[in-house]
Amino acid sequence: MKTCLAIVIICMTIGQSISILDKPSGKPEKPEKPEKPEKPEKPEKPEKPEKPEKPEKPEKPEDHPNEYPIKEKVVYRIQNKNSQLYLTADANTNPVSVLQNALFEDTKQHWTFKKKADAEHQWFIYNVNYSSDVLDIANGSGDNGANIIIAPFSEGGNQAFELVRVHEGNWKFKSVATGKFLDIPNQSKDENINVVQNELSDSDSQVFFVVKV
Repeated sequence: MKTCLAIVIICMTIGQSISILDKPSGKPEKPEKPEKPEKPEKPEKPEKPEKPEKPEKPEKPEDHPNEYPIKEKVVYRIQNKNSQLYLTADANTNPVSVLQNALFEDTKQHWTFKKKADAEHQWFIYNVNYSSDVLDIANGSGDNGANIIIAPFSEGGNQAFELVRVHEGNWKFKSVATGKFLDIPNQSKDENINVVQNELSDSDSQVFFVVKV
């Protein structure tokens, strides 16, 4: 009997212990809060397109004795680029030849320009010393090496010259009649050399400054 009672007591004690073990200890743990989703990254602003560079302003031409545009009723000297000498009416020849000579103060080296009425870039070129005489091709020749003279104005094609503007604003003088250009023969730099006409070349002997007096 005592044995049975002891067994019952032991069983009750074990049952209580199990009940105690089954109870949760302390407060129940709070469930973990779910992590907030990461905010999506803001898309990068597209880069502003670069402003196109402003085109560079063309450089101003260097100071130069050349007169542009050429004007009527203005007195000029005509200087060869290669020789640096000036077109001069030669009073010692008949008809009057056009030579290149060093600068001197005389109207034989002075020239004026008059536009040909029916052509924008064609001119008659008067010598101031011989006020009614203009540049002309001797005998109206179409040959290379034909002399340039001055002769009384007649409106002939051999007296009209087209002014062709070259780099740096220099000029070539092209005969309307022959299509050939004023030239200093053999690229001479000597004085008293006759100005002639020749086929177009790259030589500076065909290039002239037009210098205001």
